Amino acid sequence: AQWFYLVFSNQYISTPACLEKQLRSLNTTSVNVHEGSNLAALILKAAYYVQQTKYGTAREYSERAVRLADSLQIFQGWSKLILSRALFGQETNFSRAYSLLNQSLALARKENDPALEAHALSVLGMINRRVYFGASLKAIPYHQAALKIGLAQKDTILIAQELLALSLN
Repeated sequence: AQWFYLVFSNQYISTPACLEKQLRSLNTTSVNVHEGSNLAALILKAAYYVQQTKYGTAREYSERAVRLADSLQIFQGWSKLILSRALFGQETNFSRAYSLLNQSLALARKENDPALEAHALSVLGMINRRVYFGASLKAIPYHQAALKIGLAQKDTILIAQELLALSLN
C-alpha cells in the first residue's frame, strides 16, 4: 500500500495526511485488497491523464473508478472528484461535474477529509469562473474556503494554487 500513497500524493493529491486516512480505511475494511488496488490504479491513471490534458482517457478511467468505488464503498469522494476534473477539462458536461463535486464535497465533510474538501471547493471555484464567465466573483468563496483549508493543513501546493486562482478575479 505504500507505493499507492507515494504515487497518488504526487500525481494529484497534495496532502499526504488524506491518503494515510484513506489507506487506513482501505486496510480496515473487508474489501479485497486486489479490488482496492485496482481502484487505486484507476484513480491514479485518471489523475495522470487529467494532468496530461487527455480528458477523454481520464474520463474513461474515472468513470470506471466511480463505479468500483461505489460498489466497494471506498474512495468515493476522490473518484468523483477526478471524474469531475475530467468532465471540466472536456468542457462538455459542467452540470454533471458540478453535481459530482457537490457529492464529493459532502463526502469530504462527512468523513472529515480536509484535503478532499479543499480540492472539491477549488474545482467548484474553477467551474464557477468558467461557466459564469464575467461573473467570476462567484468563484471567490470557493477558493477562499479551499485556501483556508490549505493554510490549516500547511499544504503549500494548495495554498499557491488558491492564491493564484484568487488573483485571477
